[in-house]
Amino acid sequence: VCIEKGICQGYGDEPVQLDGDRAGVHVNVKNYRQGHINSDFWLLQNGTSVAHVESFEIKDPDGRSLFSTDFPNFGLPDGVDKIDVKLAETHRIVSPVNETLVLDSREQVSIHGAESLSMEGREVIFMANNDIKMMSNDSIVLEAKTGIFLDINKIPIAPIFKSHLQAESITQFKICVCMPQGKLFKVPLSSTNLNINCAKFDDISPQQDPCL
Repeated sequence: VCIEKGICQGYGDEPVQLDGDRAGVHVNVKNYRQGHINSDFWLLQNGTSVAHVESFEIKDPDGRSLFSTDFPNFGLPDGVDKIDVKLAETHRIVSPVNETLVLDSREQVSIHGAESLSMEGREVIFMANNDIKMMSNDSIVLEAKTGIFLDINKIPIAPIFKSHLQAESITQFKICVCMPQGKLFKVPLSSTNLNINCAKFDDISPQQDPCL
């Protein structure tokens, strides 16, 4: 459908509805003098794309602006405490002063940086029911003024110790790191044996290998 004047509107208070039959909706504005597309809008089942526009705005039925690219920062409207998205690409995410920023998912949270990724806060907490993975092509740096703490209750015990583990004889745990996987596991230390070396697990069976 080509609209000569570039205006598409409904009658009176009736909205304009654009439907794609088992497909998406594509709207573009083309400059016929220069022969190229100036603005582009795609509405698909798995995402929405807006390109080559000076501004983009979303309004509620009452005409109030919910989102606009004219805003220097994207802030949630009053009364909205969270935003639910499957994929977001942004330069920076920040919470209001003295409020906590929470990134939560029922399945997994994946954060990528094209060049680098930096997190800052008075307190940064990572929690997961399964694994927490940190990967970098260069280096990973963790810095904290009062130290970095690990909840050892969530770190698995090496399987070789589970069958004869006696809680009353444990005085402390040693944290070991699998290489190159980076997986953490712990081994219990008793008052009579404080010299267990993590390297002793190199020659055990696959069933007892804490790195598998």
